[in-house]
Amino acid sequence: MNNKGIFLLVKISAVFLIIYLINKAINRPATIKGWSFKGPVENVWYTEKGIPSVLVNDTEYNLDHMIWHFDDIIHVGDTVIKRKGDLRLRLIRRGTKDTVFYNSINDD
Repeated sequence: MNNKGIFLLVKISAVFLIIYLINKAINRPATIKGWSFKGPVENVWYTEKGIPSVLVNDTEYNLDHMIWHFDDIIHVGDTVIKRKGDLRLRLIRRGTKDTVFYNSINDD
């Protein structure tokens, strides 16, 4: 394959990657809207960027499309509530009535 063929292949791959990423960005808020859960955090872990994922009722939720105050940390035993159709996530600290609301990035 010559240089022109390789360059064309790279261009086509880039177009497909862009389409895939746009599709993922559009569909992710719809997925979040479909979530419905309420319960204590059974486990929590963070990405290198500090984005949390939580285990609630034996189901993993990756919270990468939620706006986070990076000073806040979710602890095992905190209660999280997410209602279907709502883009907000409610976090209630373990043993308190302290409540924090987080909104989705794409809150439309």
